[in-house]
Amino acid sequence: MNTAKQKTVLVLGANGGFGSHMVHELLSHGYQVKCLVRDPNKLNDSLMGIDIKVIKGDAANISEVTQAAQGCEILVYAINMPYAQWQQKSLSTLEVSVRLSEKNNMTLIFPGNVYIHNPAHGPNFSESSSHQPVTKKGKIRQAMELRLKRASHNGAKILIIRAGDFIGKNAKNTWLDFMLKKGRSGYTLSAGTKQDITHSWAYLPDVAKACIALLNAGLPKAYNDFNFAGYQISFTDIAQAIERESGKKVKMAYIPWWLFSLLAPVLPFFKELNEMRYLWEQELNLNEDKLKKVLPEFKVTPIGTALRETKLI
Repeated sequence: MNTAKQKTVLVLGANGGFGSHMVHELLSHGYQVKCLVRDPNKLNDSLMGIDIKVIKGDAANISEVTQAAQGCEILVYAINMPYAQWQQKSLSTLEVSVRLSEKNNMTLIFPGNVYIHNPAHGPNFSESSSHQPVTKKGKIRQAMELRLKRASHNGAKILIIRAGDFIGKNAKNTWLDFMLKKGRSGYTLSAGTKQDITHSWAYLPDVAKACIALLNAGLPKAYNDFNFAGYQISFTDIAQAIERESGKKVKMAYIPWWLFSLLAPVLPFFKELNEMRYLWEQELNLNEDKLKKVLPEFKVTPIGTALRETKLI
C-alpha cells in the first residue's frame, strides 16, 4: 500500500465547509491535493497560499472531472448545492464522480447527513438503522447513498461519514449563523424548538480529522459508513457554553416558523427551510460505537471552543 505522501486526492467542492477542512486535513497528513473549482479566482481565503493544485472545471462535466482526477486514488465529494437545485442536479452530478470511481477503482469519500432517518423511529440511530426519509430532500439523499452502495459492488471503495448540522469556518448559511446573533451586550439564540430538546451538531475540523483517521486506519470493506456523533446538545446547553466562553449573557428566542409558512408560497427558500422543521422538534442522535472501535482515542473539540474558533462568538 502506498503511503499518504504518495497518494493524490481530488477534492470537489473545496470552497465549501466540508471540502476546505478536508483539504487542510489531507495536507497535514502528507497527501497531495488537487481541487476542482468553477472559478480559481474565487477560492476562499483558507485555500490561498497553500500547497494544492487548483484546476478549473465543473463537477458535473465527466471529461473535466476525469482529466482532473488523473493520478488520483481518492476523490472527496464535498459538493454542497442549494436546496433548490437538489431535485434537478444532485443525482446527476454525483453520477459523474461515481462512474469515475468505479472505472478507476478509486476511494470516494462522501459526507452523509441525518435526512435519511425518521426521528419518530429514534431517538438513537446506528449505521444498521433502516433509512426511512420523510422529506423529498431525505429521499434524494437516500437515492444518492443507494447509488454509492451500488458503486461499492462495481470497483469503487466508499467511505461515508454521517454527521449532524455543521459548525465551522467556510460553511455557508449554517443554521447557527441564522440562529445566533451578537448584540451590544450579549447574544440572542433562536431555538428551533423547545430549549431542552437535543439536536446533533458537528464541528467541521473534527469531522475532517475523523474522516482522515478512518481512511488511514484502512477501510476493511468496499462500503464503509460511520456515524459521527459530534455534539448532541440542547439549546440550553449551547447558551450555557456561550456564556462560559464569552462571559456575556444569552437571550433565548424561537425561530418564527409561522413566518416561514407565510413566506413559503412566494419565497421558495423558506419553503425549503420549513421542510426541515421536523428535525428540530424530535431528537435524532447518532450512535458512534462503530467509529469508536476504530478510533477509541478520538475526542471532539469542546463546543465553546468550536463556537469561538468559528467566530460565532
